[in-house]
Amino acid sequence: MIIKKNIVFVLGAGASAPFGYLTGNELTQKICYDLQPLGIAKLLTTENDERVDVEQAIIRLRENFERSGKQSIDLFLKDNPEYKNLGKQIIASILLPKENEDRLFDRKTENNWYLPFWNTIDHSFENIDKHDFHFITFNYDRSLEHFLFTALYNSYSGKISSDKCAAKINSIDIIHAYGCLAYLPWQDSSGETRAYTPNAVSRNDLEESVNNLFLLGEERKNPQQSAKLDKIKKIMAKAQFIYFIGFSFDEENLNILGDDFKNADRVWGTSFGLGKVKEKRAKDLIKGKTNIKDRHPTYRDEERINRIDMFPVKAHEFLKDNIYLA
Repeated sequence: MIIKKNIVFVLGAGASAPFGYLTGNELTQKICYDLQPLGIAKLLTTENDERVDVEQAIIRLRENFERSGKQSIDLFLKDNPEYKNLGKQIIASILLPKENEDRLFDRKTENNWYLPFWNTIDHSFENIDKHDFHFITFNYDRSLEHFLFTALYNSYSGKISSDKCAAKINSIDIIHAYGCLAYLPWQDSSGETRAYTPNAVSRNDLEESVNNLFLLGEERKNPQQSAKLDKIKKIMAKAQFIYFIGFSFDEENLNILGDDFKNADRVWGTSFGLGKVKEKRAKDLIKGKTNIKDRHPTYRDEERINRIDMFPVKAHEFLKDNIYLA
């Protein structure tokens, strides 16, 4: 099936969680309680004296963050720019070892939503790039693009070259609102690349994260990233169906998407673990960006449904029960 309606998937941490990545709260817990400062310092330095200094800086960052009461490391780093580069390196040191290709294709993982998504759409080589869908992700990980490329290449047992498969997947909008850990070797890039692997995380990988990752408040300081944010707003303004998956609906992130969802006929999302108060707040913020509040509910299979709605389920169940791709 080729998707002809303009669909935008907005992905938060919950969308990557099935593949071993951490939610925002889990990342906070990891930094506050499970971080190994010496191990990171060894990766980042060569001289012993410098290593001690970096280790102490990591310990100070961890203690300050823990006692700040901040909800996320992103918010903490926004208010403490002296820790910005070190904070990015710490995040990369935690996320890069989570890159596990086997988890992306694990058919036993109930909440693996990549597989049913892939098998719902027409993923033939001829048609994979003809769908009218777009992905905007607030995650640093590269799991989605790696899955799509790997699945397409292996669907033809390598008979179609990796370059041709790469060209197809590169034509699909997968935009990282705050950058990503690194470009994959097959992606369009003039910069350094890194294979999708948990192994051999190097000093260079962590140093490159300073240039690849963007924090709250600095996403407009890089011209290339700023151009991506402009494209995000244009995509959202044209979207007919908007689906939020694993998104926390923080106002700062919603603002990245712009204020114009005026073409949207339906905005749905997962609210698993969100809570009733934050769910209502999310709906109110979304209503302010749309014309949906002036429209009547619509129908699906003779069932009356709301045009703006949240569902307390995980990604796989949301895709199975609530999203009709056509």
